[in-house]
Amino acid sequence: MAHDQTPPRMKLILQIAIATPLLLIGLKYVLDSYFIWMSEEALAEKMAPTTELNKLREGEKKNLTSGPMPITAAMMEISKGRSEQGGPELIAPQQSDDTGALTGWTKLPRSFELPVNLAMDAGAMPTPMVTDAGAPGATDAGKPRPAGDAGARGH
Repeated sequence: MAHDQTPPRMKLILQIAIATPLLLIGLKYVLDSYFIWMSEEALAEKMAPTTELNKLREGEKKNLTSGPMPITAAMMEISKGRSEQGGPELIAPQQSDDTGALTGWTKLPRSFELPVNLAMDAGAMPTPMVTDAGAPGATDAGKPRPAGDAGARGH
């Protein structure tokens, strides 16, 4: 049987043993710097320019300083105190009768007015408010429903 009797190539093994860790450490620094460079570039692309924001801020500042009462004058009026401006009555809460915000609200009772000539044609007294769909109004509260009424119990 033949056996290889050549001595190991120690010089080549030593060169590979030294070069491998150096290569890996150098490769780590190269890849880290590439990752940082690409991340910063992506972040710079995603950041919005502030030109529109600056225009908006300038417009708001213009509106605050030029108006019926500039903001500085309003702040001076507030700092004078309540006694000089009309007292607590000026800022006291008051009941509002504005129903503009309730337009289209489904919880309001739907009602309409009958024209006077239509009510007179029927031979009845003019009715100012009539509720829709047979819903009980303020005048028929407590009256029993007819037996054939769809809303009566016992369907």
